[in-house]
Amino acid sequence: MEPVSSAIAKIDYNPDVLILRITFTDGRIYEYYGVPLELANLFMSAPSKGKFYTHNIRGHFNQQRIL
Repeated sequence: MEPVSSAIAKIDYNPDVLILRITFTDGRIYEYYGVPLELANLFMSAPSKGKFYTHNIRGHFNQQRIL
């Protein structure tokens, strides 16, 4: 799996349940709940995934560590 940034290895989004799943390069996996489709799309197309995550995802949604 090739990282999409220096910190983020993979981004998955399920629009049916509004869950964003982020796999970090250190192996941690988190799910973020209630993430709107538009925001997920912006995240996936952002030039800097790490900056977008820090400013728009982290701390803005309920989350759960999966692994």
